[in-house]
Amino acid sequence: MLWVEGSSPLQASAVGEIELEGHTLVIKRIAVTYRLAVDQNADHAAIERVHGLHAECCPLARSIDRRIDTTTQVEYITTE
Repeated sequence: MLWVEGSSPLQASAVGEIELEGHTLVIKRIAVTYRLAVDQNADHAAIERVHGLHAECCPLARSIDRRIDTTTQVEYITTE
């Protein structure tokens, strides 16, 4: 994994979809994309296993589980 002083090898972005229910705005869906800087020898299988465990270990994901449809994905940024 590449580490550059003052930066992180992991970045995340989230997009929420909001709908009106009656007179109230309600978050219905959240899509999270993780961007991970990896070198050519990265163990993608291990990364995917960790990503698969994310939802059950994340306090926020556990709190909104079943209330808001949440999806996550990992995008790899290959470094030299």
